[in-house]
Amino acid sequence: MNRLPSPRRTSLMICVNDATGPILVVGGGAVGLRKVGTLLDAGAAVRLVSPEAAPELAGYARDGLIEWERRPVERSDFEKHALALLALPRDVTMEVILLATGTGCLLNCCGAAELGSWSLA
Repeated sequence: MNRLPSPRRTSLMICVNDATGPILVVGGGAVGLRKVGTLLDAGAAVRLVSPEAAPELAGYARDGLIEWERRPVERSDFEKHALALLALPRDVTMEVILLATGTGCLLNCCGAAELGSWSLA
């Protein structure tokens, strides 16, 4: 019996700068705060889409370090971004993945890492 090889993951490093555009972050809780900090440390531009955000994230937005759109995420958000990070619980991540399907946006799924297409080191 012929079997297809198992999918293999390979590491890839990219430079996140103005050329890559902002990284979409969905979820403004503790995980979102931690991940946004990592992205900012790497020099990435960040657009947060979340109805609520941790006070520190709100401060980043107030200080102009990130953009924050206070609303639920929509399919068009994924269509406008190459990379997105979902800082959401697993059940919500599963719902949001459906919005992103077919948009070409690569996903980092904090609550369901095995479903994502990229991750932070």
